[in-house]
Amino acid sequence: LCPPTNQQARHSLVLPLPIETMTSNDTNVDILIIGGGIVGLSILHALQSSSSHPSPQSPSSPSPYQCLLIERTSSLLNGASGRNSGILCTGVDAKPGTLERSCIRESLTRLPQFLSEMNIPHRPCGSLVCTFDRNEESTESLEALTEIVKESQKLGDAVRTVGTGELHEMEPNLSLDVKGGLHIGGEIVVDPWLVGVALASSAREMGGVIETGWEYCA
Repeated sequence: LCPPTNQQARHSLVLPLPIETMTSNDTNVDILIIGGGIVGLSILHALQSSSSHPSPQSPSSPSPYQCLLIERTSSLLNGASGRNSGILCTGVDAKPGTLERSCIRESLTRLPQFLSEMNIPHRPCGSLVCTFDRNEESTESLEALTEIVKESQKLGDAVRTVGTGELHEMEPNLSLDVKGGLHIGGEIVVDPWLVGVALASSAREMGGVIETGWEYCA
């Protein structure tokens, strides 16, 4: 691990939890997680949530791993993880049979419960996917939306086509160029920064260590 330079101060995550301290020689951990974005924080949380001998009698057994997450910058969620649309999607635009699709589908079975347990505000309002007559591919775009409906319905998702009239009723400020769209009922809007902070806070309560301002130098 490369300690911070003079221009880059070391920080521990600022939360109402005990602050860990770490020196450049204090790196004796089972698992090192590099990167304090949503993926790194999710991995840390999953590892700290696991137990060596889980059972109904001892569901809260401590994790068998000592985990350390390091982030090069001075704060977590410093990139796209904390600055995105905040839509928990159903994966309608992910290719069937891919790892991306399977991960998205798996997350749908876990995230709503996590959001409720952590008291994170979220709104299961669904989302709109629209196509516009701005190029010669507009017909192909409408055909693509039809295929998305077919594929989504196979998975049991509440996806339906929406005509231009209904689209403008739902979203009056949509461009008049809109030619059609889909309403995807299973999608959830949430503050992405709050999700990451909740993962970090919960992981630390379970013994995970998070340090910012440290970089892994291979």
